[in-house]
Amino acid sequence: MSLLTLESIKSFLIQFAEQSEQVYWLGDPEFTYLAYVSPAYEEIWGRSREALYKDPSIWISHLYPADQKIHPILKMKQKVVEDGLKARFRENYRIIRSDGEMRWIIDRGFPVSDEMGKIIAITGVAVDVTKEKQQEEVLKKAKKQVEVANQAKTEFLENMRHDIRTPLSGIIGCAELLQSKTNDLTISEYANDLVKSSHALLDFHNNVLEGIQVATGEIPFVKKKFDLRQPLEEIINLNKSLAAEKQLILQFHYDERIPQYVMGDPVRVQRILLELLSNALTFTKKGQVTVNIALKKKESREVIVELSVSDTGMGIPKDKQEEIFIRFKRLTPSYKGIYKGLGLGLTTVKQFVDDLDGEIYVESELDHGATFTCFIPFQEPFVMGETTIEEIPLPD
Repeated sequence: MSLLTLESIKSFLIQFAEQSEQVYWLGDPEFTYLAYVSPAYEEIWGRSREALYKDPSIWISHLYPADQKIHPILKMKQKVVEDGLKARFRENYRIIRSDGEMRWIIDRGFPVSDEMGKIIAITGVAVDVTKEKQQEEVLKKAKKQVEVANQAKTEFLENMRHDIRTPLSGIIGCAELLQSKTNDLTISEYANDLVKSSHALLDFHNNVLEGIQVATGEIPFVKKKFDLRQPLEEIINLNKSLAAEKQLILQFHYDERIPQYVMGDPVRVQRILLELLSNALTFTKKGQVTVNIALKKKESREVIVELSVSDTGMGIPKDKQEEIFIRFKRLTPSYKGIYKGLGLGLTTVKQFVDDLDGEIYVESELDHGATFTCFIPFQEPFVMGETTIEEIPLPD
């Protein structure tokens, strides 16, 4: 390969500029004379280069009327006066083509000096970014529509909380009052059924609202120091009666190597175990459910905890294991009466695990139970003093 000479480099740059879809230009510092404008100018501006060579000042008249007051040339001159050879400029403006079409342009440039360091020219490149701007506007409109929809949804949820919870609470109160006042066994049973049904409807309502909130990131992320074992044991104790009622063995194993206090979100951690344990107890007719909390990794302040829930229940078919984390997705139709619930629990688990930068896996075979395993990262606190809370908004 022959060595590149100044002439060959010059030839290459000229060919590059001539064939480029961007407009390369070179003019004097006062922009009263144009030495070069690449052919792409005619394609983008829809005007001839000859006219611009004859009178560079007409360039301003081709700007979109509202942008003429920006006057990029004056800005460029001012930067050169202020910063000399270090001057760099970048301007966004709109132009009107000869056919009346508007285009968005980004123009970048810098000064050129002679051997003595004297500024003798200004050069730059103008790029047509109309398509990008149009896409940006589409995204802005879409974002605005989403914001409006989210606001409407928030108002709807607030109304739902009031319009459904209030009458339901009244029904429950009246039914409980009826239970306490009547001596008629039949009426008492009816009242008891009414209380249970109302509570079930209230739970349904709460689960739907929370499922929507989780999916849209409306539940705030709280990072605080807490005793990890405490909220987990609360969930175990809460479910002991259900396990006993179904004659299931509920086991809880906690790794003592885990630091007593960690930094994290106790609400999300507790809810993860609650949903996984509730699922396991619901879908297990006999045998046992085991909750295992183990130290997976500890390095410096980083603490990774493995939280697993295993059961001896009906299991999950291989072809359904990807679907269980989809919101409102159930493994069988409700009319078959096998799987109960809204199909929100595992979606909540997956969302919360993701919020905590963790991972979740499922191992299962039909009729051979299931094991859900979560790996959740925490940090050890610097001090064991008073608990501090740091509100961290979730990303959009």
